[in-house]
This record gives sequence, C-alpha cells and structure tokens, in this order.
Amino acid sequence: MLDATQIFDGTLPNTGVAITTTRVSTNVLDLLTARDLGAAEYLGIHVDVLATFTSTQSATLTVDFEVCDTAGGSYLSILSSPIIPKAQLIAGTSIFRYALPVNQVLNATAGILKAPGQYVRLNYTVATGPFDTGTVMAYLTPRVDRNAFYSYPKNYTAAVAAGELS
Repeated sequence: MLDATQIFDGTLPNTGVAITTTRVSTNVLDLLTARDLGAAEYLGIHVDVLATFTSTQSATLTVDFEVCDTAGGSYLSILSSPIIPKAQLIAGTSIFRYALPVNQVLNATAGILKAPGQYVRLNYTVATGPFDTGTVMAYLTPRVDRNAFYSYPKNYTAAVAAGELS
C-alpha cells in the first residue's frame, strides 16, 4: 500500500491521504522485502479520488511514480500522470492507473531495480495551488483492475433473448 492503511479489497473503509500541497505518498515500498507478489502477474498501481478536490485557484495535480536505490535518497520519476485540473478531481474517479509487470519490478539488470529502484513511492505535485480539500487513496493490486463499473441511466431496460434466463 502506498496511501492505504490496510489491504484493499474494495470493501474496507479507508480514509486515504489529504492532498493540499505537494507531498509524497504515506509509505515507501521496498521491492526486495520478501512477500508474495503473485505468480508473475502484473502489479496494478491505482490512485483514486476519495473526496472531491476544491480550491479558490486553478490548482492542478500531477502524480509521479518514483524509484530510488535507498529509502531516503534522491528519487527519480519514471512515470508521470498528465496534469489533472481540479475539475477532474471528483470523488469516485480513478486518476492514475498503470500495470507494471512483475519481471519489470524484480529484474536487477533491466527492470526498476536497475533504475535504480529498490524503493518506490508516489509524489503528488500541486501546481497553481494549494487545494483547500481533496483526498486520494493509492494502492497496489496483483493486477490492473479489470472490473470496470458502468453507471446506466435510471429505468434502463435490458432485453432478454428468447430462451435466455429472465
């Protein structure tokens, strides 16, 4: 977890982290710590907005995935989100998603560990800010979430073909 305080399964409550000015994620992950990352599955990095961002200014947010060879060293950004205006920072939206193959994470000659990247974190950059309010939750999953939620208009009727369950 980067900003989540417990294992995220979509049902556990989580307060996330408030972003008003530029800051780094709550946690720094050590990729060499012994743990089960899955059987060569992609790791999905997600940043979701929990509370809508507000500002009296035209504030924007950028999320950077950063790596470093030491926990307290100088981090290098290897992946950046587009610049996200406050109008798009609405509760319930996902603002950053990336699938990172496990072999890219654990490969000491060509992957992130070579970047150098044993330690990873997120950096939230606020420009033309600050934000007055706004909360995000960043987390890793064994894969990119393939279950997309679609909201249909009220009174939507699904047609059932003859012979199918109704």
